[in-house]
Amino acid sequence: MAIASVILKVTQAKLDAVEATLTNMRECVELQRLHSVNVESGFAVVLECQGAKLAHLLEHLEQLPDVEELNLIFANYEDDLEAEASKAGTKSEGKRL
Repeated sequence: MAIASVILKVTQAKLDAVEATLTNMRECVELQRLHSVNVESGFAVVLECQGAKLAHLLEHLEQLPDVEELNLIFANYEDDLEAEASKAGTKSEGKRL
């Protein structure tokens, strides 16, 4: 599994429509509207999916109508670590930086 957090900048008038789209995505596990002086309008979004699918999912979000900007804040690819561990015959405990 891969997990990622992104900030989406969205056209103010289309917040509800974009929120409905995100809410209906099974990969969207957390969604929070942003209310800040520094962010005109948008969402903080946490996504979870297969690692191979994450890049396509991010591209899809970026191309949604009324999404002005997508900023990737964090991404972690657990399935990659698990695959490496299974090849080596060991259990993956994750890597820390």
